[in-house]
Amino acid sequence: MAGLHLYCRYDGDTAAAEANTREALADGGPAGDVIRVLYQGNGAALAFRGFSDYPVEDCSTDGLRVFLEGRIYGLSEDRRRNEVREAAQAMLAAPPDAEALGRWLQGTDGEFVVWAVEEASGRITVLGSLFGALPVYWTAGPEGAVVSRRIRFPRKIVRPSVDSLGLAQRLAYGHGLAGRTIWENIRLLPPAGMAVVDPARRMAHVQTIYAYDFGANDSFLPIEAHVDRLADLFVQACRVRAMVPGPHVLSLSGGMDSRTVAAGLTRAGAAFHGRTFAKAGYTTDREAELAQRVAQTLNRPWKLVQVPGMTARAAHDLLIWRGGRNVLWMSFILAFYQALRDEFGPGVVGYTGDGGDFALPDMRPARTILSLEGLGDYIGDYGYITNYCLKTEDAAKLTGIPLEKLTHSVLDHLKIYPMDQWNTAFIHYIFVDNIPHIYHEGLDRNRMFFWHTSPFFAPAFLGAALRVPWPMKAGYRLYQKVLERLSPEAARIEYGNHPLGSLSFRWHYFQYRLKKGHPRLAKWLKHRIKGEDVYDENSDLVRIVRHQIQSRPSLAGAMDAGYLKKLIHPSSMYNKFNVLSLFTVVADLEEGLSGHSMLEEEADAVLL
Repeated sequence: MAGLHLYCRYDGDTAAAEANTREALADGGPAGDVIRVLYQGNGAALAFRGFSDYPVEDCSTDGLRVFLEGRIYGLSEDRRRNEVREAAQAMLAAPPDAEALGRWLQGTDGEFVVWAVEEASGRITVLGSLFGALPVYWTAGPEGAVVSRRIRFPRKIVRPSVDSLGLAQRLAYGHGLAGRTIWENIRLLPPAGMAVVDPARRMAHVQTIYAYDFGANDSFLPIEAHVDRLADLFVQACRVRAMVPGPHVLSLSGGMDSRTVAAGLTRAGAAFHGRTFAKAGYTTDREAELAQRVAQTLNRPWKLVQVPGMTARAAHDLLIWRGGRNVLWMSFILAFYQALRDEFGPGVVGYTGDGGDFALPDMRPARTILSLEGLGDYIGDYGYITNYCLKTEDAAKLTGIPLEKLTHSVLDHLKIYPMDQWNTAFIHYIFVDNIPHIYHEGLDRNRMFFWHTSPFFAPAFLGAALRVPWPMKAGYRLYQKVLERLSPEAARIEYGNHPLGSLSFRWHYFQYRLKKGHPRLAKWLKHRIKGEDVYDENSDLVRIVRHQIQSRPSLAGAMDAGYLKKLIHPSSMYNKFNVLSLFTVVADLEEGLSGHSMLEEEADAVLL
């Protein structure tokens, strides 16, 4: 995947650090990727791998090697470079100037990582953006430290064992907690997090520079004042992104989020192309029709791009390129972004509606929460229904982790969040744990082909959206008004088969909230009334999993093979997406532990 990667050896062997870095970056990316070493010295090597137009800017100054990875929007080149250099100096101060860095992150719009090296001492600091838009992984031990935009890089350097609790959390919630992954001691940098590597002291650590308050609200403002402010801030976020050179393309589904981005870009006067992917069994004719109507309404060029189904070959590419950080059922989308890159070139700027479903709707739990234990149960159900995970009891049994240990791990973690209201604690969990592991990783998958952004994550807009009182957001009331302010014509286009604000839309929303609030009951009723879309016992995917169990004995050390067979059986009531989420983890473990992948051997198998 595109990005920067650092390996620092405490023995001072710079040549070995560079050789190890090049070897670890040798596989795992689309054709045409380049590898460049940006810095080497004091036992460390900092290298880039990615496509030629990926944004990396050298902002080095006297005695400091400074690199800006990603984009900062709305600043002139001189101001951007000066601000990044000032940030680097604050990062390398002893101690780091967290107050100055926190102010800078709050006021800086972009998806970026700042990498700073003090050449004299060899000290290295790596700072992520306010909401952690570009995922960064790190690990450290007595021999050295690794900081990387790709989880596969530290895994190749340190060869870690499996973190059983991290594995159980991934299976139950869709991600680890507190940055945990399924690999021992490899962690995700938190939002507004900074990694510090000090080779002279043979140590590394991570600190959170700024803890965002997701519970504040402007309850004194009427809803129309919120709508005016949000519409203006959203157009501004679109406008500064549209200033980036290159053709601009929006992945347009016809849903609320992408059509709002289309409306915002149009209001900002930005020229862009709309593209919609069509995949049998995933994209309906109705969705393509709505996307086309949005583009026509806003007078934007639009095309439908046909993509193939999910094959083992595409799943293997996504597994290797992204190190198991994306669910494999989305591997079909690689063909979509490759087609856009072929059409527009690697310098294209891509837009998605990611974040819209968190910024503007009512994100409170869909059932009443009365205790910390109740919130923990709800988060387990949220993972089950939203992230297509296993039930917590199945995740525990599969990994051999006591259920009480798994459930207590989430309760202990939740205690770090404000406990004045359970709603507030849940929102903190969503933005600090869920979004960085799942949604930011999804956008980062797209950046393997060309740069991607979403204006919904602009700090000024998202901050204002999160301060709107929740009752104003209920039933998509606020979202509808913001879209109407941006484009009344786009707002009149149905959402699915429901006009916004209509009785049928309200009924649809009520059912959605009911399903979110009581997912086990909803699943049981669906199974009884309509049946689940499950894998047949003779399907390619089930056959591959059985083969993995039989031929990869290392899997048995991480999972109960007999119970795994039970979970993929049609009688388990897990649908295809639940099974594919499980299969993603199994395939990642298989490749990480054995160095081989059944997906590569079964490249022509059709999995979805």
